[in-house]
Amino acid sequence: MKILRRLLRTLVVTVVALFALLWAGTAFIRYPNPIAAGRLGLAMPSATVNLLPANPIKATRPLALADGVRVPGPATVVWSEQQVDKRDGQLHDVSGAGQSAAKPSSKSVSSFLSDTKTNAFLVVRDGKVAFEWYGNGFTKDSLLPSYSVAKSVVGILAGQAIAAGKLKESDTFVSLFPEFKTGSDFDKVTLRDLLDMRGGVGVADDYPSGPSGWLKPIAQMYATTDLMHFIKGNRSMFYPPGTKAEYRSVDAQLAGMMVRKAMGMSLAEMMQASVFPQIGAEHDGSWSADHKGGIEKSFCCLNLTARDYAKIGMLFINGGKGPNGQVIDPAWFKRLTVPAVREFGDNKWGYGAFVWHPTDKTSFFTGLNGQYVLANPATNTVVVKLSDDTVGGVTMQTYNVMWQFAVSGTSQDLFTHPDVPAE
Repeated sequence: MKILRRLLRTLVVTVVALFALLWAGTAFIRYPNPIAAGRLGLAMPSATVNLLPANPIKATRPLALADGVRVPGPATVVWSEQQVDKRDGQLHDVSGAGQSAAKPSSKSVSSFLSDTKTNAFLVVRDGKVAFEWYGNGFTKDSLLPSYSVAKSVVGILAGQAIAAGKLKESDTFVSLFPEFKTGSDFDKVTLRDLLDMRGGVGVADDYPSGPSGWLKPIAQMYATTDLMHFIKGNRSMFYPPGTKAEYRSVDAQLAGMMVRKAMGMSLAEMMQASVFPQIGAEHDGSWSADHKGGIEKSFCCLNLTARDYAKIGMLFINGGKGPNGQVIDPAWFKRLTVPAVREFGDNKWGYGAFVWHPTDKTSFFTGLNGQYVLANPATNTVVVKLSDDTVGGVTMQTYNVMWQFAVSGTSQDLFTHPDVPAE
């Protein structure tokens, strides 16, 4: 019995010691404690709203979206990898003629929503709700994470800082953060470079696929409890700034920090002062930060309801104006809606100031795990899709379905196609 008690005591002491070392180790590398890190690493994307410290955003002048003429939605949609035609913004070339993509097929709307693990799907036309669907116990009051949709919001806030005379696109990151000077090309990175993904900073978007992946810089930037420490350790360069356009989340993080520093307030405070009241945000939101009251993770991690994401999308239809006031300066609105890079990323879409442009007539915000906001001024329609699609990412098929909802019931209605086989 004494031997057993001794063994149990030794086991307990060993476990406690190992746990203490692990706790100290995560603190040393500026990670959440082991329990918090484990929960974050294993959580579904939608659950991260409650797993990261966040700065609150209060809704002070809520304005409920009115119900419009409900669009029941089609029984099936075209599921295709083909591009919406950039010449006129229509999906009339879904047959794949002269292209290598697979022949399109027909997919039921219910299959589309379930297969892509949709939590919220919303269509707003003429400022009114035309279609609204929620899954997995979510409702119109549920906060859902943005992932990289937040980058497009940083583009809006950068314009506000510029319009206020607090910031210029030619300003370098180190002009606001001189403590980060290296004497290298890092010192030459400007806000313009960052907004158009031309920064060249050496943090690749190679997202982890397992526990070992949490040692990658992109995962460290997401999980870190100290963003200043992270930036200090990641100032190497892939290429000189302004010479090449490649998608890098670190560019949005640096840009958000520049806006924050120039304005003398957090991004959450900016949202509360100069975005939420003007758009009539219906629900309090938040922006996840490195620690309580800390720096927002501006490359991701904005948390809003589907309806409030839609209201931000509506700014891109209404010339930057919300129902309660102007949000985007007219000069900056052009910057947000005219791509600086004509063919960017795998899909060769236009891009600039953290906003995608699949066609010259649309603006598209995208985020990891299936978060999307599509603004189509031609039909005065915004479509929002928020998901737990952990194997999805930005897909041409999903964009095409959202586009079909954006034009449903108009002269561009594309829900039928003679060459599309049923599922």
